[in-house]
Amino acid sequence: MPDGGFDADALVIDRDTDRVPIADRAELVALAATETASIYRGIDTRIQHSGNGYRVQVPAMGTGFGAGDGPALMMALVLMPLWVAYIIRYFGIMTFFAPIGPLSLITDDVPRVLYSSTGVVIGLANVFIPFAVLPIYNSMNAIDTEYIDASRMLGAGYFRTIANVVIPLSLPGVVAAGLIVFILSAGSYLAPSLLGGPQQTMIANQIAIAQLEAGNSQLAAALSTIYTVLLILGLLLFNTVLDLQEVFAKI
Repeated sequence: MPDGGFDADALVIDRDTDRVPIADRAELVALAATETASIYRGIDTRIQHSGNGYRVQVPAMGTGFGAGDGPALMMALVLMPLWVAYIIRYFGIMTFFAPIGPLSLITDDVPRVLYSSTGVVIGLANVFIPFAVLPIYNSMNAIDTEYIDASRMLGAGYFRTIANVVIPLSLPGVVAAGLIVFILSAGSYLAPSLLGGPQQTMIANQIAIAQLEAGNSQLAAALSTIYTVLLILGLLLFNTVLDLQEVFAKI
């Protein structure tokens, strides 16, 4: 039985009944927890990316808050990591936070980041931040500067203009960024495999264990179907609150 995984023997397909007998209810709880953890880490990563997107874009806006080469430089810094493969960036994070890594040269008390949920979230945020910044940047770049000028002329300060003008007009980009990052991060395989421990496995890891280690393709297919259905139901539910077609049309 793999650490943090499931018992392959307890989940073998019964050829006579075509069903999956479960010998221990704890196995179902573990699979449900994995499904929940995948969604939780996707949401956590999405929230971090939305905040990071605003921190990158607000200073870079040339819409009444400054101009020059700042926006182009910041966008280049955001896009440059896309030239590096995911797995190399994950290994870079592992090296940085290692007990004898570069961080240990700065401080003797290296935080315990590797093989934890914190490490997984940091890895996901590092990899998927460009996918959050680009929709937010596009949405904010489409804001008419006359709205910002009018706000400043009416006496609104920097932060009040951002809160009452910039954020409401850029919400379509935030929603699109959140959806894109959530879908990508909830199904991540490499981040929990390299940066997480036995308790940080996500649904993609359980599917791989079922197929590659247990040789149970039926269970792997069932987990894949469950994950896909939950994802589609979540998108449909989200679409009832915000019209996704209208959201993506505005970015």
